[in-house]
Amino acid sequence: MPLDAPRAAHAERRLTVEYVAARALAESTTLAEAGGRVLRAICETLGWDHGGLWHVDASAGVLRCKDTWHRPAIDLAEFEATSRRITFTRGVGLPGRVWASGEPAWVPDVVEDANFPRAGGARRGGLHGAFALPLLIRGNVVGVMEFFSRDIREPDEYLLGMLTRVGAQVGAFIERRRVEEELDRFFTLSLDLLCVAGFDGYFKRLNPAWERVLGYTSDELLARPYLEFVHPDDRAQTTTEADKLSGGGQVLAFENRYRAKDGAYRWLEWAAVPYPSEQTIYAAARDITERKDAQATIARYSRDLVAARQAQAEDASRLARLVSELEVRNLLNVARDALQASDAPAAIEVISARPDWVELLIPCTREAAEQIQPVVARLGADLPADVIDTVSDAFRELLLNAVEWGGQLDPTRKVRVSCVRTNRVLIYRIADPGPGFQLKDLDHAAIAHPEDPIEHVRIREEKGLRPGGFGILLVRAKVDELVYNEKQNEVIFVKYLN
Repeated sequence: MPLDAPRAAHAERRLTVEYVAARALAESTTLAEAGGRVLRAICETLGWDHGGLWHVDASAGVLRCKDTWHRPAIDLAEFEATSRRITFTRGVGLPGRVWASGEPAWVPDVVEDANFPRAGGARRGGLHGAFALPLLIRGNVVGVMEFFSRDIREPDEYLLGMLTRVGAQVGAFIERRRVEEELDRFFTLSLDLLCVAGFDGYFKRLNPAWERVLGYTSDELLARPYLEFVHPDDRAQTTTEADKLSGGGQVLAFENRYRAKDGAYRWLEWAAVPYPSEQTIYAAARDITERKDAQATIARYSRDLVAARQAQAEDASRLARLVSELEVRNLLNVARDALQASDAPAAIEVISARPDWVELLIPCTREAAEQIQPVVARLGADLPADVIDTVSDAFRELLLNAVEWGGQLDPTRKVRVSCVRTNRVLIYRIADPGPGFQLKDLDHAAIAHPEDPIEHVRIREEKGLRPGGFGILLVRAKVDELVYNEKQNEVIFVKYLN
């Protein structure tokens, strides 16, 4: 059934208003640009003379005028200046009452309205009829649009309903643009390198951080495949990661090097996700060159420190060996000096004076045997006192045996003494110039009578020997290993170090 003429006219006007408002929004890239265009489109389409856009300042709790438009033929400078200067709280003025109610409002003549603070300016500008509508986002008023006519106009409910839908359109646009502008600010101001890349290997969009880090303009980076900027050694792995993204996977903490305009390479750490339906990759990279350099520097310092400590330890070890050798030689000199001052001087020959290997030829005299004891003590100076005492006692007993029995106290004959020191063991070797011996012939020693430890005392008395004979038996109890070479008349004893 065809519409009657008035209804058809209303429908056509509604479609026209919605169309021009939608077109004004579509042609606007920012909120500031959209406000003026929508005001003009509605005023021109509906024959109104002035329009204003008010924004809710939530932090201050007021409405502020953001934009205005009026027909060029009329002078509304005073009214517009007042609108931009004044603010409204909830319920005050035409914008305030719409903010408070969340509903459109119509005023036939604002000059006569008791709740219209700008009435003086409206009168001088010739404005009378007015209506205002809320801009809603999810039921919340975020702004108000008001329109004025030089004529007194009665309420038009159909027009209010129609413009309410336009207000919802504008509110949705405001929210969408607000989100987009926030994202744009984040994209633009981020210190990280943000980008959108295509599956075809080209960047599609870059934020300013790229130019700051690499020195290229966005146009230069967009014009060439991004792989051309990657270090040759990193291209294969970068291609592998790109293929992973093309297959729907994600990339986290991937690192590669990008060439800067000055020829240097910057290390980038990537996080990226694909959007396969649009053949697009969204990625963020962080310049980690300083971190890489710091890690390399720390590693180099660590290696240098280890090498320096090793060299220091080696120097200290060499110095310690030198000091020990000098101390050993000094002790030997003291021993020699003491022997030269005795009634039967004889020389000590030094075969080796290294701290870990001392080898001497000692004349077969008791004086020489006694004077060499400090050297033995010095070789174990860093050992526990009980170990030093044990080793010194064992060494003294075996050396006296070698001097007395093998060398027959003849100062022209020599006993060869060797001491080898490691971190784990002390080894002493004492070889005298005697013809050798067998334990069965040592009936004057306690070691030959294991079943009767004091039998040798009687034998020593019969032979007119000095008291004793417990030496070898005591030595065997004090050391860890005791080995005889009867043919060469030498003995080796071992003391293990924990």
